[in-house]
Amino acid sequence: MSRTFAETAYLFRHALLRDAAYGLQLPGDRAKLHELAFHLTEQAFGGRAPEPPPLGPVRPAVVATCAADLVAADLALHCALAEDETLQPIRLLYLKRAALRAEQDFRDADALKLWQQCRAIAPHAVDLHWCTGTCATRLGRATDAEQALGVALELSRAQSNQPMECAVLGALAGLYREQGDIPQAQERYTSALTLARKLGNNHLVGVMAGSFALLQGEIGSVASAEAGYLESLASLRRQGDTRATAQVLCNLATLYAMTARTPLSEQTFRQALELARQNGHRRVEGNALGGLARLCFQADRNDESGQLYAQSIAIHRETGNIRGLGTEMQNLAGLEMHCGRIEHAGDLLRSATEIHREIGNRLSLGMATGSMAGWLSLNGRTHEAGAHYHQAIEMLRELRNVRGEGAQWCYLALLLLQDNRVSQAREAWQRGASMLASSGDGDQLAYLAGVCAEYCTKAGVAPFDSTALGERAEP
Repeated sequence: MSRTFAETAYLFRHALLRDAAYGLQLPGDRAKLHELAFHLTEQAFGGRAPEPPPLGPVRPAVVATCAADLVAADLALHCALAEDETLQPIRLLYLKRAALRAEQDFRDADALKLWQQCRAIAPHAVDLHWCTGTCATRLGRATDAEQALGVALELSRAQSNQPMECAVLGALAGLYREQGDIPQAQERYTSALTLARKLGNNHLVGVMAGSFALLQGEIGSVASAEAGYLESLASLRRQGDTRATAQVLCNLATLYAMTARTPLSEQTFRQALELARQNGHRRVEGNALGGLARLCFQADRNDESGQLYAQSIAIHRETGNIRGLGTEMQNLAGLEMHCGRIEHAGDLLRSATEIHREIGNRLSLGMATGSMAGWLSLNGRTHEAGAHYHQAIEMLRELRNVRGEGAQWCYLALLLLQDNRVSQAREAWQRGASMLASSGDGDQLAYLAGVCAEYCTKAGVAPFDSTALGERAEP
């Protein structure tokens, strides 16, 4: 018998013996043994752990650890199985510490289970419902998130806890934005930002203004989005919150890229990257690297773009950021198609689409559907490509994403030109180009106009008119 097999067999038999011995104990004796195990384990790891800091929206990004955190989940389990009501507050203490440790280690699935146990023990603790809801949101668990945040909103209002009410309204708005319910998201963001300003809370104003700006940028309100980002940055800098500042800078850099301000976009992405690294904010670091990768791709610096995408994707995998992972896999697929690596691009798009659908990210799903249309076109599957473009257009229209919808109309025009359907192509082009012009995306419009002119020449028709497309949105 090999050593490995012998060790495995021993462990299996040992587990059987352990379970058999445990089952022989009377329930009351088992409870006493768990209580004893709790006290001995706690003592071995330095005694009673301190209460964590307040768990509201302004809690520290990194919570100081103690030796007992290594066994916090075990200590909580022993308290539960000891069947002693006096141990319930201590069980809650260790569940909270275990959940915080899981979040810091990017184990959100474990953290969610722990927060759910916490809120079952203390159903009137609004902060525990808030923690559950925000954790579920990161995991794409929309039903769990909405239920927990709904309870948190009711409790915060009943307890006159306005800072928490503000934070919960913002979290609900973000959830509705992900689901594509734009009116609900706008209503919640407006209420949250109004309340934050009334409270004079720089942190909350910064977070709410920045989050609302993200939505405004997505629906084409460029001037409002930029004003929101600048208000957010001013508030966060007054607060000295460099961690949240990094996230807002990253989103602002994306807006600059969308509105043809490439040098400013790159500068802002690099500022976000530096701040994220200083604060150990790995998820924002991954987002900033992905943004720089997109700029390199647009500048035809393909090797550099590929390296940056690889770094970004590695960070998203490490941190369990499945939303970011799906986004960067989708973007990398565009680079792979451009470089002729068609099969790999298809694999990336299918994986990204599955992620977007799983977590309910409707905006990214709409964009991915358009990207898949491009992939199908490259593979000569014209009819399927057209159907995908129309699906993407409908999805993005529902989300009021003018820039995204406009781009899909333009790409559909190119497909129709290839199929010699000139009249339909011209109509699609005019619709799409007008939308891109109104959203301020001059770079993408100029690029697509050049491609469209080439396609028109091949089709033997005069280039489509790209003038009189309406005024460009103010940057």
